[in-house]
Amino acid sequence: MSGGNEPNQPNNLNSCTDGNSGSYHYDESIDKIVVSQASGSLNDLTEGDVVTISATIWCWSTGTSDFIDFYYASDASNPEWTQIGYRQTCPSGGQQTVSATYTLPQGSIQAVRANMMHEWKPPSAASCTSGNIDDTDDLVITVRPNPTINPSKPSSEPSLPPSMSSQPSFLPSSSPSMSSEPSFQPSLVPSESSQPSFKPTFNPSASGQPSSQPSLTPPESSHPSSQPSLVPSQSSQPSSQPSLAPSESSQPSPQPSLTPSESSQPSPQPSLTPPESSHPSSQPSLVPSQSSQPSSQPSSQPTSSPSFSPSSQPSSQPSWQPTSIPSFSPSSQPSSLPSSLPTITSKPSFSPSSQTSSQPSSPPTITSKPSFSPSSQPSSQPSWQPTSTPTFL
Repeated sequence: MSGGNEPNQPNNLNSCTDGNSGSYHYDESIDKIVVSQASGSLNDLTEGDVVTISATIWCWSTGTSDFIDFYYASDASNPEWTQIGYRQTCPSGGQQTVSATYTLPQGSIQAVRANMMHEWKPPSAASCTSGNIDDTDDLVITVRPNPTINPSKPSSEPSLPPSMSSQPSFLPSSSPSMSSEPSFQPSLVPSESSQPSFKPTFNPSASGQPSSQPSLTPPESSHPSSQPSLVPSQSSQPSSQPSLAPSESSQPSPQPSLTPSESSQPSPQPSLTPPESSHPSSQPSLVPSQSSQPSSQPSSQPTSSPSFSPSSQPSSQPSWQPTSIPSFSPSSQPSSLPSSLPTITSKPSFSPSSQTSSQPSSPPTITSKPSFSPSSQPSSQPSWQPTSTPTFL
């Protein structure tokens, strides 16, 4: 070429060649290629950015017979060219700048191409032309990755195989196990979760201390624990076995135990529900029963305090000591002995007493029948009717 060929000819990545005819800056040539942000920003080129490829070229004569194509490839080491837009014509003769816009694909090392030709020619399989005065130049660019375009996908397999050790780990895992079955070995360190587990472990905890949270499912063991739980069980049913140690709670349980306590001493607190036993206890309770119903069996020892309300039924045995307070309702049967105090009533008795009174009654007896025995004292008033039987003096 008159005026000298361009340095590093042919300046492209594959088998395209430049023509050797013509004169520099008289015939067609590509002087410079620039790739920049379409927005004018000076930031690094990043995957997904809209960029502009600009080529400074020299067009022959009026430029009407000169044409230019633009291409890009996402992998400069193995380029597969994609045309950018459509083929363009030189806008005029002499030095001109033509450009095209496209979006950067994914790829860290990419390439762009400008292919200038005299007269219209179809591109070859290598995306270039090979005329005597044609010029093809490539530019390799580096592109930053964009994690929003190609986010990392989770793997379908775990990164590390499960542990083959039969011993539990010394530290709990940061994520719970995906298994729905409980583990066969307890963890040496308690779980970081504040919620109790839904499944009991097959083996008890290696700790000698009770847990601060009750398990949601009762243990499968048929033996009671040697330590009481710090929190009462959430079950509404009593346990089938009594605990070996008494509860630390100061309140009695709402349900009686199915098995009586092994202690020979009565409890300091009465149970809220009476025991299910049909036999009376051999020892009285330290605190009287809170039940409002009388017991079905008499106590083995009499009470030291009388009841505040009399029984609705008479007792089959007389009391050891007579009561100092008379009853408020008269008996339906006369007593075999006179009372120490006369009866306070305004009505005469229906049956005469077996003994005469030592004092006459203050009001006379009001009766329509004569008495069978004369009185020891004459009356101060004559009778209203004469007697049918004479008196004997």
